[in-house]
Amino acid sequence: MPLGPSNKPVKGGSDIVWALKGGVGSPFLLKGYRNEFYRYDIVADSWQALSLAPVGANIKWDKGSWLAGDDANNVIYAFKAKYMELYRYSPNGDSWSRALAPMPRVGLTGNKKAKDGSCGTFVGGNIYALKGGNTQQFFEYAIAADSWAERETIPRGTYKKKVKAGADIVTVGATLYATKGNKSNELWMYTPAVYWGKRGLSRAESDAGAPGDCPLFSVSPNPLASDFATVSFTGPRDHLTTRPLALSLFDISGRRVLYSSFDTRNSSLCLDLRSLPSGVYLIRLTGDGCDGSQKLVVQR
Repeated sequence: MPLGPSNKPVKGGSDIVWALKGGVGSPFLLKGYRNEFYRYDIVADSWQALSLAPVGANIKWDKGSWLAGDDANNVIYAFKAKYMELYRYSPNGDSWSRALAPMPRVGLTGNKKAKDGSCGTFVGGNIYALKGGNTQQFFEYAIAADSWAERETIPRGTYKKKVKAGADIVTVGATLYATKGNKSNELWMYTPAVYWGKRGLSRAESDAGAPGDCPLFSVSPNPLASDFATVSFTGPRDHLTTRPLALSLFDISGRRVLYSSFDTRNSSLCLDLRSLPSGVYLIRLTGDGCDGSQKLVVQR
């Protein structure tokens, strides 16, 4: 790798992705630290300096910056950590787009910038990304709409770890696989229909995994063939909260289709789900330091 104008070796914020230029596949590399961008010519065994990545709010592409390749349209998406900026690069034109919609800073589990451990990948026309920076936040970027939406947080797992340096996420078919870094050796997979599941666990254990320390709740009947479902608090009585929790129901695309409040002191809440078509949904309970979820299958 050339030292380049910055006279610096590769540092934090570096990433590499495969793309086509003139019909020929090559690795494209964001050097990290500054905004230098390169292509490696495999046949000639040489590096070619390309147009510098955008400066935006700051020239520095910090730790947690990443690249994601859209093979269908032969473009590369580049995310600048800390500043939450997103750009698109055309290999054939060696050109960068204007700034796209930034990743949201505020999420369901906090208000933090993307830092160490942030990573992204392309699948099914969208980009999925872990925010990193010692969070569990997970986002989907809809390319066609140029918009971000928060998805099911990655669970804390056996060792109660969040995402930090060393995390990565890749696509295999329509499934995502992710590591969390942070001295954790856990491997997680994500699909829109099943959400997060830990490799090596049974389906029942995977589905029961909650992304935080939340009072336990159950949903019945599940699968649901009737019009109404009951959400019941099943945790210890000393974990009851004096403030109502937010209860949200998401469909398979991540769109919220129902919102309600749940006072756990009442033990249970009846949900009118007559308008829901058959499918897989996620019920999420948040607030007062809680963040838990359960999968609900509707079978009409």
